[in-house]
Amino acid sequence: AIEKADLIVLGPGDLYTSLIPNLLVKGISLVLQRTKAKLVYVLNLMTRPGQTMNFSAKDHVTVLEKYLGKRINLVLVNSKPLPHAIFKKYEKEGSAPVVNDLKHSYFKIIRGDFLLSEKVPVVKGDILKRSLIRHDSDTLAKALLSLA
Repeated sequence: AIEKADLIVLGPGDLYTSLIPNLLVKGISLVLQRTKAKLVYVLNLMTRPGQTMNFSAKDHVTVLEKYLGKRINLVLVNSKPLPHAIFKKYEKEGSAPVVNDLKHSYFKIIRGDFLLSEKVPVVKGDILKRSLIRHDSDTLAKALLSLA
């Protein structure tokens, strides 16, 4: 299926705990290196304490490409500012917005308002630490479908 795909989307997700583990599965990186599909990376909104602190957008791309063994074709980057109250909560945890330091390069950069406008509800009894902000899945889907 990967070899026959037109578009392969990487992310959004934590770089070291969501994306890279999938690339470590035997054969996945090799088939991704052979595919003719466009590789699209959806850049994270925030850094992750203990994983990607002080990582810029370029750092994320560099690490991902190292594990892919191939260059990415497109990067989707949120350009909408984060709400101040949510930013402050993340700041207390040691997170920060991923700084977009991507310049014109070998890949295309697509900037847009990909931020979910509603507050993500906290589910009572959920013991996992969830993101307070997320990408808007509908807006993201429309942008990705336009690339296919």
